[in-house]
Amino acid sequence: MESTSSYQHQMGSDVQRDGMFLELVEVGSGDVVGEVFYSDRSGQLSISLDRPDLPVEAVEGLISAARKRL
Repeated sequence: MESTSSYQHQMGSDVQRDGMFLELVEVGSGDVVGEVFYSDRSGQLSISLDRPDLPVEAVEGLISAARKRL
C-alpha cells in the first residue's frame, strides 16, 4: 500500500469485471472511499467516489497513481 496523508492506495485485480483497480482507503477506519478501475476489455480508466467531501488532493493523488500503476 502507498500512503497519501490520511489515505492509502491499495491495488488489486477483479476477474469478474476483467480488470485491475486502485482503491483509496481511509487510514484508521479502513473504509474504501474511492476507486479507479482499468478495464482490460475497453482499455479505459473509470473512477468511482463514495464520499462527496473527499479532499481534492487525495482524489488527484489516486488518479495520478492509477495512471502510473494500472
